[in-house]
Amino acid sequence: MRGFEILRKARKFREYTQEEVAKLYGRSLRSYQRWEKGAVPIPYDDLRGIVTDTLGLSITQIEDMENNGHQKAA
Repeated sequence: MRGFEILRKARKFREYTQEEVAKLYGRSLRSYQRWEKGAVPIPYDDLRGIVTDTLGLSITQIEDMENNGHQKAA
């Protein structure tokens, strides 16, 4: 999975809007949207920070959901 795909899947899993995640992480909505669209590559530290610290998941959990075809992680 690419960074923007992980970001989108994690956000949707937690049922947050892009605006909510951007605000919680302290970035502008526009910056977050560009990351999630894949228009601008998301730095790994930001990806990890959003997924782990802001959304309370791990990148591995998101990748496992994708590999196993699940919409939700346990």
